[in-house]
Amino acid sequence: MTHCVRDFYIKLRSLKTGQSLAWSYFGQLTSLKTKKAIDNNTIYCKICFDKQLDEHPDDPLSSLAVQKQLTHYTENVNTGNMLLHLSTKHGIVSKEQVKITTEHVSNFFKPSTYATTKSNKNRKEQLASDLTLMCCRDLLPFSIVSNEGFQDFLMAYGIVNTVDDIPSRATLNPFHLNKMK
Repeated sequence: MTHCVRDFYIKLRSLKTGQSLAWSYFGQLTSLKTKKAIDNNTIYCKICFDKQLDEHPDDPLSSLAVQKQLTHYTENVNTGNMLLHLSTKHGIVSKEQVKITTEHVSNFFKPSTYATTKSNKNRKEQLASDLTLMCCRDLLPFSIVSNEGFQDFLMAYGIVNTVDDIPSRATLNPFHLNKMK
């Protein structure tokens, strides 16, 4: 017997306090008849499923076309992947994903801090510490310090005078990570 899309629904979990917004949109594909999940190890996007249900309710669930339209993940997926799907495919963004700041990016570096430091060594060490913090906060690779655009930015705002004043990614990595608390 062939099961059609209309024979199923997405059963969402009841959300617990502190649980990711993603779980409001992902759940198990469940049979209307038996009220049982067809696969306990797979979760599906309810929005993608509902769209398929509205547009092609009589399509067989097993068809390749339907499977391609239904975004699904294994049960133990990182919610970041689900949130990425929700934002890119459906324009849904959680409050946790949005950081609002009134500061301009150039204020983050506070050029005067580096300009007034007496010793070039102290200045470079302070910059390395701040760049390590920035990379950790924004999940940026330490290799950003090697990018021409980033180097030009540092020089344009007077944070450094030459490329040689910029700490290397090897400098950011071990020493300053150990100093973070």
